[in-house]
Amino acid sequence: MLIVVTADETIVTFFAQEGSLTLRAAGGYEVPQFLEQITVLGAKAEPKSVTLSGEEVSSTSEWDDRIGRVLVTGLSVKLDGEKVVAW
Repeated sequence: MLIVVTADETIVTFFAQEGSLTLRAAGGYEVPQFLEQITVLGAKAEPKSVTLSGEEVSSTSEWDDRIGRVLVTGLSVKLDGEKVVAW
């Protein structure tokens, strides 16, 4: 599929897989919002740390082992380029 993005727009795509969330942004519009939190359902284990593109970040994570939920807050990830949040 070919998607043409003009200078006054940006498309942000999210890909989730076990233990990580990848975001890719394409276009010329600067997105003013930040990714602040991620909720993951079906996780198998409590995260030991959270990284952003390989660098450990200071964030807070909550673990609910009854439903395998991880809530990661305090991220402040700019929605541009390509970034990977891993836990």
